[in-house]
Amino acid sequence: MKVNVLAILLFFGAIILPATGFSETRQQKIFRAKHGAQIEAYKQLAEVVKNVQFDSNSYVRQFITESDQIFLQFDNLIKSAGIIKEPEIVEEPDGSITAKVEVGLSVNEIVHGLMRMNYSRGPEKEPIDFSSIKKYTDKKEFTATGKYNSSSAATSSYDEKYSPADTSKTEPVNKNNSSPKLSGSASKKNMPEWALRTIKAYGVGTPAEDDKSTTTQINTEKAAQTEAKRNLLEQVYGIKIDPTTTIRDYLLDKNEIGSEVSGYVFDAKQSGKPVYNKDGSVEVEVELPLEGVWKIINKK
Repeated sequence: MKVNVLAILLFFGAIILPATGFSETRQQKIFRAKHGAQIEAYKQLAEVVKNVQFDSNSYVRQFITESDQIFLQFDNLIKSAGIIKEPEIVEEPDGSITAKVEVGLSVNEIVHGLMRMNYSRGPEKEPIDFSSIKKYTDKKEFTATGKYNSSSAATSSYDEKYSPADTSKTEPVNKNNSSPKLSGSASKKNMPEWALRTIKAYGVGTPAEDDKSTTTQINTEKAAQTEAKRNLLEQVYGIKIDPTTTIRDYLLDKNEIGSEVSGYVFDAKQSGKPVYNKDGSVEVEVELPLEGVWKIINKK
């Protein structure tokens, strides 16, 4: 059974610090180890899903190379994977923390995610019926495990496609170890390029097995909206405000501003109409202007 550990990571953040110049607290080490393990798990899960077969001669890895847009949508699908159980935390003799995280996507989540990518193929191409995946596997869920130690230096792997999305062009290098200084003005001419963008995220809600009420569809749609907004928040946290600092890092010791950011994200508007599937699941897309995030973190 999935636990809501991902939400904990999203709201409290996971710090990625340079290898030197900081003395991390135990809690920061735990956050860092969990975050690193989660990214490693995403990478492993991506490889697993790429090898999923959907007809006699075709695999997902072939489909996702059709265009950059499809590949980015596949990246978002992988990052929507939930944490399966409570992460394992081990305190090592040297004082570092090792975390092990298992993530997973159900077959239905993979099918729905891939089906949505059909829209990116263009009207000239015949849509692929990815429900055929169920003919080639008896698995209900695909899982993968990642492991990471807090003493590991932050490497380029944190900037790869399975880390929280980086929607920014980097700002001038922060040459000391203090929090970056943000401009006192929130006017558009002073905003970085990322703050002028609008980002989108996708969520799928599935009906609870024991929910037979007349409000099942409403509850499922709400679940899809919540998942979409969590995915949106993860994108926001991954934005870099300088080459070494993400919004997640910047907000680590700024609880009041962090709460305002998460509140702004969870007020995001739905983009388009929900998609109601025959199996009872609901798909939604939400969008968020990043200008609002910039104004919040830029307050004096």
